[in-house]
Amino acid sequence: MKLVTKNGGILDCISFIIDKGISTLSKYTNIDPTVLNILDSSKDLLVDQVSNDIEDKFGKQLEYLEKLENYCDKWKNAYNEKDIEQMNKQYKRIKSYEGKVIQITQILDKVKTIENINSLVNNSNNFKLSSDELELAKKI
Repeated sequence: MKLVTKNGGILDCISFIIDKGISTLSKYTNIDPTVLNILDSSKDLLVDQVSNDIEDKFGKQLEYLEKLENYCDKWKNAYNEKDIEQMNKQYKRIKSYEGKVIQITQILDKVKTIENINSLVNNSNNFKLSSDELELAKKI
């Protein structure tokens, strides 16, 4: 994901937009070429800043996921030891990080639903699925 974002996605788009803006300003205004050169040279600083911000956000997500995994392991150990206090302590920690991480499961649930509906349509060669079939596709 990090590679896609850096090499083929957001950063290329930002760079393109800035280049297009400078080109348009150059073509349709009387802005001093020195100002346009300053804008052009500042583009790299902006792209670098966005790149660093993206890397920081990915780093935070990895940190949060590692903490969540650690808390889950501690909760499981507490469960196995029948230590309700430790279970509750770890559960609170888990809940405190739950909203901080990317909700991957929601995306994967959508993918699974699409996979199920796609299979139903392909197997029956029919797009007229009943509401029960659609509900089942979401739950499986």
